[in-house]
This record gives sequence, C-alpha cells and structure tokens, in this order.
Amino acid sequence: MIGCMGESGVGVAAGAHLAAGLKNIMYADLDSDLLQVEKLVKRGGTSVLNSKRVFSGESGLGIVELNMELAGAPLAVYKWGYYPYYLSVIRMRDHFYTALRRV
Repeated sequence: MIGCMGESGVGVAAGAHLAAGLKNIMYADLDSDLLQVEKLVKRGGTSVLNSKRVFSGESGLGIVELNMELAGAPLAVYKWGYYPYYLSVIRMRDHFYTALRRV
C-alpha cells in the first residue's frame, strides 16, 4: 500500500507513478491534493476519473505548470548540460521540490 498525508499534486503524481510501476503495491490512498484549496500544480500531473488516477501523458510526472505564486521564487537554478533546460529548486512550506523547465 502507498498513501499520502497532505502532499501536493507533485507528491501525489510521484506516488501514483510509483504505485503503477510496482506490482507489489496493491492499494493506493492518494487523495490529499483533492482536499487542498490552493493547488501547487496548475496544469498536468494526475487527475481523477471514475475514482482512479489518470496520468496526463506528458513526460516525467506529467506536470506542465506550477503555481509559482504559491511556491515562491526558486532557491537555486542549475543549467543542465548543453540542453536548454534548467533545474529549479523550490522551497514551499518547509518542503523542497525540483522543477525542470525549458528555457
């Protein structure tokens, strides 16, 4: 079983991918993002259809856009090799998240 306690859509998307990828996780309680008034994930991640988590079809966790007003400014931004991507480290409510964005 896999569950969550107050995770945003980022954590729930990661948990849903983990549960879908491992045969020994038979039950999942991934609903904490549905109870939150302020949503960290604006577009992408996972959605709920007929009581089941549905993946967005985007690469990675499927997160396309974050609510940067809620997350705040990145603490650090790292250039990743020769590719036009930047890895941002974001702190929100004593948790650290990473966001990969295209320049």
